[in-house]
Amino acid sequence: MRFGFMRRVRLLAVLPWVICCNKGPPSDQVAKTEERVQSLEQRLSIVETRAKELEGVVDVALEAKSVLEKREELLSKKEAVVTRIVEGIRASSFADGTWEVGKDIMPGKYKALEPDGRCYWEKSTGGDGIGSIVANDNARGPTTVIISPKVAFFKTRGCGTWVKTD
Repeated sequence: MRFGFMRRVRLLAVLPWVICCNKGPPSDQVAKTEERVQSLEQRLSIVETRAKELEGVVDVALEAKSVLEKREELLSKKEAVVTRIVEGIRASSFADGTWEVGKDIMPGKYKALEPDGRCYWEKSTGGDGIGSIVANDNARGPTTVIISPKVAFFKTRGCGTWVKTD
């Protein structure tokens, strides 16, 4: 295909001389035109070689993109698993603080494994004042509580980590 194109270029370079003077162009003009054609052919060859190299680079980039998309999908699935595990841990153990039952912690039986000797816990309805407290204790040593779904909040201080036992 390239040969046909270059042949037409040569003919177009000679054509004005044939029309004008009814003879061929001067030999130095032919030599210059042939040098120009040869130079263009070399440049075209370089461009074609570079285009093939770039096609290879594009293929590698597309393959890498596909691999990254698959890795992102796997990572997303793993993150979902880790999130479920963390939520499960969160729902089955907790430390000092005030926790909303059914949202922050699940109802059930919990044990404080390592209270520091001044373990206070309370179950409440969430209202203000002492009237909202359903039950409370200042426990010493390992202690167990049952948090029913009817309790709105569970508050703990100095009890260490509470772990769900059921």
